[in-house]
Amino acid sequence: MNLNLTVFDIIGYAGSLLVVISMLMTSVMKLRIINTAGSVLAVIYALAIHAYPTLVMNLALIIINVINMRKLNNNSPEYRLLRAPGSDTILSDLVVRYSNDIKKFFPGYKELSSDDTAFIVFNADVPVGITAGRIDNSCFDIYFDYTIPAYRDCSVGKYLFSHIKSFGLSKAQMTDPSNKHISYLNKIGFSYDGNKYIKTL
Repeated sequence: MNLNLTVFDIIGYAGSLLVVISMLMTSVMKLRIINTAGSVLAVIYALAIHAYPTLVMNLALIIINVINMRKLNNNSPEYRLLRAPGSDTILSDLVVRYSNDIKKFFPGYKELSSDDTAFIVFNADVPVGITAGRIDNSCFDIYFDYTIPAYRDCSVGKYLFSHIKSFGLSKAQMTDPSNKHISYLNKIGFSYDGNKYIKTL
């Protein structure tokens, strides 16, 4: 069977495929990036075949995606930070809810006690990140630094570590992080020092 596909047909199919793939992403940022790429290809295809309604729709999608990606990367003003003791019941409920995922990245995770402290990042009223550990003087010794999948490529970590200094902290550190977490620590400004990753706040 001869499909007689043109270059623009292939571009159109590729754009549609990327849009479908974007819907499978759990990360909001990955969804936006892939969806934007698909919309760009759809714009090229729409111009080639003079499908102007499709062109307008995809241009609108590109603009919406770019605006939302900028919000995600610029410490969204909808973020807010809450400090909680390790024995807090709401914190315990959140940790239990995400415990299986937390253990994938932090296999040495241990149950929190009243001597521990956690910082919870909310986007609007939704908890999107939990960072827990123990504070010694002005140093935050982190046990785990967890972000829910939908926000894992976003600015939760950047927001957190630029705001916890308002709680009297001057340094954050994590000892022997798992390999899955090291690239994240490097991205948000931690430096390797012996067996620890350290960030001055």
